[in-house]
Amino acid sequence: MQHNLGPSRREFFAPEFVLVVLLAFGLFSVASVRALFGPLTGRAALLFDDHRVWTLLVYQLSVAPVIMYVLWERGWKWPDFSVKVDTRGVLQGLGLAVVAFALSRAAYMASSSVAVASATPAIPAIPAAVGLFPMAGMLFASVVKAIFEEVLVCAYVVQSLRGRFGIALAVNASIAIRMSFHLYQGPGAFLSFAVFGLLFSFFYIRTGRLWPLIVAHAVLEAVQLLA
Repeated sequence: MQHNLGPSRREFFAPEFVLVVLLAFGLFSVASVRALFGPLTGRAALLFDDHRVWTLLVYQLSVAPVIMYVLWERGWKWPDFSVKVDTRGVLQGLGLAVVAFALSRAAYMASSSVAVASATPAIPAIPAAVGLFPMAGMLFASVVKAIFEEVLVCAYVVQSLRGRFGIALAVNASIAIRMSFHLYQGPGAFLSFAVFGLLFSFFYIRTGRLWPLIVAHAVLEAVQLLA
C-alpha cells in the first residue's frame, strides 16, 4: 500500500502504546462491549445515557494532559502526527465529511438486517441542543472529540505501528480500535464504522495530512449532536 507519510520516525515501544491506547479508549471500549452484549447497567449506563457527550468531554479533557506528558517523555513531537492547519485542509475536510457520511450511511443500511436481528438494547438518543450556550457546548465537544480521536486513533496508532509491522497492520489496528468504542451502537454499525475508519486511514496514509480528518470528524459530530 503506497503512502505519503515519509519514513517512519518512531520506534515502536509496546508499554507506551498499550498505556496510551488504554488511557484514551480503554474505559469506553469496555463499556461499549458491555452495552453490546447486555442491558445498560452499571458503568455502561453511566457512559451511554443522554449525558454521555459531557461525560466523554470531561474525560477526554482530563486524560489528554496525561497522554501528552507520556508522549512528550517518549520523544514525540507535534510534527510526528502530520497536522498542518490551513484553508485547503478545511475544504478537503468538508468534502471528506460528505463522502464519509454517504459511505458509512450506505454501509449501515446494508447491514441493517443484522441490527434488527440483534438483541442489543437501543441507546437513548441525544436531544438536540437548544439555545446559544448548549449549542456552543455541543460544538466545542465536537471539536475536542475530533482532535482527540483523530490524533490518537488515527495518527498515533498508524505512526506507532507502521515502522515495525507495516502500513496494512497499522491501518487494521486503527480501524479495530475505532470500532471498539462504538460497539454500543449494535452490530448494524460494525460495517459503517469499518468503512468510516478505512476511509479516514486511507486518506491519512495517502496524503500525510491529519487536519482534513479532524475537520471532517468535527463536522459529522456537530451535525449528529445538533440535528
